Amino acid sequence: MNARRVAAAEGVILAAMQTRRTAAGIAVALESACLLQSPESTSELVALRAWVDSLETERHSTNEWVTDPAEALRVSRDRIAELEAAAAKVSALHAKFRDSNHCQYDGERWPCQTLQQIQRPGQMAEQRHLMDPLDHALEALAPHTPSTAGSAL
Repeated sequence: MNARRVAAAEGVILAAMQTRRTAAGIAVALESACLLQSPESTSELVALRAWVDSLETERHSTNEWVTDPAEALRVSRDRIAELEAAAAKVSALHAKFRDSNHCQYDGERWPCQTLQQIQRPGQMAEQRHLMDPLDHALEALAPHTPSTAGSAL
């Protein structure tokens, strides 16, 4: 119930009754004040509210469906970042001698095999978004909640 609409209707009805109008006259006064609603618009409003409720339910179920893959994606990305940081540390150890065509760390011919193996995945990581364009959509749809995978209760 909307108190403001009830008070407005009350004022229109009271004014109509003071002029000794019949029930039909009171209804005309309410219609003139735009306070009446047709049965069709009432049923349409009820149907629209039901439709909105169903869309909200569907959105929640979609979010639940997307949460696990998005969380797995976040975990994978964290692991990739961790491995790339470790590769950068190892890569920093392998530098070329200034006066020789060899690696300072292991003495192999430059570029050494270790450095070649480390740099190859990094080149692929820069193009990661091109390999799976849907991962950004999954990440955007999922709620951002902290992982409870390793916590003890």
